[in-house]
Amino acid sequence: MTPPGKVAMPSISFIVARSAPGNVIGRDNHLPWRLSSDLKRFRQITMGHALIMGRKTFESIGNALPGRTNIVLTRTPPLTDRSEMSSSGETELCWATSPAEALLAADLFSISREQDEVIVIGGEQLFGAQEFAHWLNRIYLTEVLTSIGGDARFDMQFPDKEWKLESELDIPASDKDEYGSRFKIFERRQRRYRAELLSSRLAEQSPKNEWLAEQVERNFPKIRSYEASNQSRLDV
Repeated sequence: MTPPGKVAMPSISFIVARSAPGNVIGRDNHLPWRLSSDLKRFRQITMGHALIMGRKTFESIGNALPGRTNIVLTRTPPLTDRSEMSSSGETELCWATSPAEALLAADLFSISREQDEVIVIGGEQLFGAQEFAHWLNRIYLTEVLTSIGGDARFDMQFPDKEWKLESELDIPASDKDEYGSRFKIFERRQRRYRAELLSSRLAEQSPKNEWLAEQVERNFPKIRSYEASNQSRLDV
């Protein structure tokens, strides 16, 4: 149950591919393998969602992922206004200088798109940040079945008393997949809720930047409806 006047924000998930053994997730800011099936699955899972990523991850991708809200967390945004956002249809790109700013943008766009899941896509520092890891409820994990060198790792473990393995799928190596892999989905047994009041957070922040104020005005009915429905559901 959330405290009075607060509601549960969209849940946080991770999506990550790592070597097994070794837990390597990257080398020289790139994936150290070629797995076409995993890239296709990544697109299917993340489409329409708000994604939080680090600056290096964004640079390795090379552009904003289409059909998604791309929130880039960095100490040095390239734009004069750190909160400036560019938008093209269903594709958004915005910059945040703290996890709190990133989550504010992610919550806003998730609710406006009627999505209940925010997905962190990397890299290593973001996966290790307590602001995200503490509230993690689901992980989409691809284990790439090879031992390979790299300079970025994801060492998180999923003990059975805390996590439930919801599904598991083996994918053999092929002409499109350099290595065999195993795709798993873990769910936290005791779900963790970020209990906040988004409308209050937005009211405090929106006067500071134009794009946020515009999005708040456009989506305020959805925000209030979301808060009302989630409050009543969680307080029973």
